[in-house]
Amino acid sequence: MPDLVRRATRRGFWPMVDQAVVSIGNFLTVIVVARGLQDKNDYGMFGVILEFMFFLNNFQSGLITYPLTVKGAVVDEQGLKRLTMASTMLTILLGLPLIIITLIVGGAIGKLALGSTAATAVVIWQIKETSRRGLWAHFRHKDSILGDAISYLGQALGVWILWRLGNLTLVNVFGVMAMTHMLAAIVQAIQIGVAPVAMRDLPQIMRDFWKTGRWVALTTLSSIAGSVCGSWALWLFHSGSQVADFFAIGNLLKLCNPVLSSIGGLITPAAAARYAQAGMREAKRTAFRYAMLGLAMLAPYLLFIVIVPAVAMKVTYGSNTHFLGQENALRGCAIGYFFIFAIGAMTAFLNGVHKARYAFFGQLSASILQFVTVLPLNIMFGLNGYVWGGVMLASIQLLILGWFMHKAMNEPAEVETGEADELAPAIS
Repeated sequence: MPDLVRRATRRGFWPMVDQAVVSIGNFLTVIVVARGLQDKNDYGMFGVILEFMFFLNNFQSGLITYPLTVKGAVVDEQGLKRLTMASTMLTILLGLPLIIITLIVGGAIGKLALGSTAATAVVIWQIKETSRRGLWAHFRHKDSILGDAISYLGQALGVWILWRLGNLTLVNVFGVMAMTHMLAAIVQAIQIGVAPVAMRDLPQIMRDFWKTGRWVALTTLSSIAGSVCGSWALWLFHSGSQVADFFAIGNLLKLCNPVLSSIGGLITPAAAARYAQAGMREAKRTAFRYAMLGLAMLAPYLLFIVIVPAVAMKVTYGSNTHFLGQENALRGCAIGYFFIFAIGAMTAFLNGVHKARYAFFGQLSASILQFVTVLPLNIMFGLNGYVWGGVMLASIQLLILGWFMHKAMNEPAEVETGEADELAPAIS
């Protein structure tokens, strides 16, 4: 274990620092917005929009930035420039329909300014994330910190200034996000460099990206059921105030994201290399060790929330906050995060050993089961039903993924010729 810690620290320090910058910036942003908006319903709307933006980002990641990371890792600097430029062009093409639909819907419901600002922000955000993943493809995690600080810490600062000036509105918040992501995208594009890509080459690149990322994209697409059965149903059957309470308690768990993201990011390439070199069982053993390291980092904070949830709420939002009274739901979220971490580790392992389809099947099963577990409890009991139904669902998904892992362990290897030689130096 000490040797693992040293190796994980060497490989994972800068990725974890970079992810910490992202998570801290997002955390501070949502906390300032929660404190600054007087109407809880406005914060509920902010949470729903932001959740949908994350879904769109994850879908774009599966289609574009995940293949960019995988393919960019095995090309030279010029090849990476070309792939990153192509990925940016594909991101813009993917975002155009979103902007058009948002303008139409926003105009129809009288929220044109909010819809157009949020849609513009999410497309610019995806362009920025494309540049970031281009840097990550060549393990330039340290270089990506500057742009991410501009993007995420900058947006937190901008939102705080809006609050202090008395101009905190949802339109202004998403406007700040668009501005900081644009500045960061420019910085990271300069760091990578630019190489021309002919339009005639895009169809072949699209086919290659789809072949690489289709299961990841489909896994993300199936996760929309979580929003339908969760925050959307909570808003429809109960109130925007309960949605605001959910996102307020969920914010406290965002501090876990650097560990979840970084450990998952370590497990996938480490398992891939070990799988190519020594087989499935050694890859599983390597993944398990990294998972235990992540659990050791997460457990103290999550246990603190489970034991004294009211203290955590008061420290975050103030002793007189209108978000008090949902400590039981916060406790459930913390317990659920233990399951979420385990699910993430299993998914990262399956992706690393070329069994990403099983991760998709596990997510698809969970998405379907939400309609018979989370949704009914949400409708009947509101926030607490949603949270504890989610805990139950996560435990079921963990069992399903465990079965798929067992199945994967007994299947023949799927490593392509020469892949072991490509993967091994990439993570050494």
